[in-house]
Amino acid sequence: MKEEFKFRVNRKGEKIYTFDCVVDCKGLRSAYDQGESTEELNERIQEKAGEKESEVELSFSNGPSPPAVPDDGKVRVLWRLVSGAKLWPSSSFPYPQCVDFGHDNSAAISRDIVPLIEGSNPDIMWNHSVDSKDIAGSVESPFWEANTEKLEGGINATLVVDPEYDPKAAKGLQSGIIRAGSIGIDGDYAPSHPKMSAQEFIRQQGKIVNGELVRWLPVKITAVRHMALVPSGLGADPMAGPRVALNNIREEEPISNEKGGTMGSELTQLFSAVCKDLGVEVALSDGAPIPEMLENNLMGKIGELKKAQLGYSSIYDRVLRACELSGVKKYSGKSIDEILDVLPTDLANAENGVAFLEFQKCEALKAFDAAKVDPTKEELSDNDKKIRLRIANSSDISYIQEALEEYKSLSLKRFGSMKTSADEEIPKVDIKEPEVSKDIVDSVSRLFGGDK
Repeated sequence: MKEEFKFRVNRKGEKIYTFDCVVDCKGLRSAYDQGESTEELNERIQEKAGEKESEVELSFSNGPSPPAVPDDGKVRVLWRLVSGAKLWPSSSFPYPQCVDFGHDNSAAISRDIVPLIEGSNPDIMWNHSVDSKDIAGSVESPFWEANTEKLEGGINATLVVDPEYDPKAAKGLQSGIIRAGSIGIDGDYAPSHPKMSAQEFIRQQGKIVNGELVRWLPVKITAVRHMALVPSGLGADPMAGPRVALNNIREEEPISNEKGGTMGSELTQLFSAVCKDLGVEVALSDGAPIPEMLENNLMGKIGELKKAQLGYSSIYDRVLRACELSGVKKYSGKSIDEILDVLPTDLANAENGVAFLEFQKCEALKAFDAAKVDPTKEELSDNDKKIRLRIANSSDISYIQEALEEYKSLSLKRFGSMKTSADEEIPKVDIKEPEVSKDIVDSVSRLFGGDK
């Protein structure tokens, strides 16, 4: 049966789907060279807190200055929550979904998220917990930051943590050890291809259909549930994270090489090679504009690879889990490749083992019945019934073989030998030899040299 996805139709006749998604960020400290560490800069923020509140200067290379910092002893870190870009957040759908938060000049997130945060100051949680004991702080002072040459526009806000309430979160944010976060968003979204069936649209995410990327288009953000502190890793939004790291992107200068070219030309060649490996046809040259459809084509291809990777990861996890549940000691510490090398043989052996187990089980039940069933009684005792049921349901070959030997021995004592008729003694039969006349005997004797 096909899975149904609920929607409503707005005044424009568009199908509108409502769902929640979680936009994870990537850790950025390894991606950009920082002139000043996050820890040093945040310490300066705290030191400046005692001075004039409106004159906190952070010497950003570009981008906005953070809001005024009150002298209350709390740790405050400027953070990019979500960017106006095509992202692949986590959602309740069975397949990865591409959400174009940059659609219509990022209208939905730039219009809706700021007032939602201002109205509720969402909690900062540990790992998306919904338990009040895992609240670390709150989000405040949101604002929209416009596009720059280095950065897509997006929502920034200040993460506020009280060191006395949650010293670990405060120290982690201030030092930059905690450098990844995730924001939970509820919203209304329209499909980019409204004529597609819902099932087909959800499966085709990230692919180019009729010259356009299949993706969700935000119509309205209805809630910001919370912001979570999570481990650093591959997240949905490569521009999200500590805003300090994003502001310290340095301008790249062409670097000459021995052949007299520049790094720009090498990057063009590298990018062309990457496109070729991904199966995206494109002609690039130094100084030429990037083809219009290149981004969509690359996003589509990357989306397909992500979907495939999730599928392979799921299979990998299931194989390892199955091996773990099997309890086979030989698999312990083995890689997936090593396990797959021996798995076909092991499965064949296991199938033979199951057949042998069933055969032994039948023999054990025959021996039990021979030892315990009394024709003069209507049925077995309750204890014997339990024992017989245990034998019938057991998968323990050791127990089955022990039961077979035990009840075979009891049945022999009860009925004697269980040998087949081939082993029984054959009764003697008296056979009378025919009488031969004396003349014949004498003739034979003379013929073969007997006595005359």
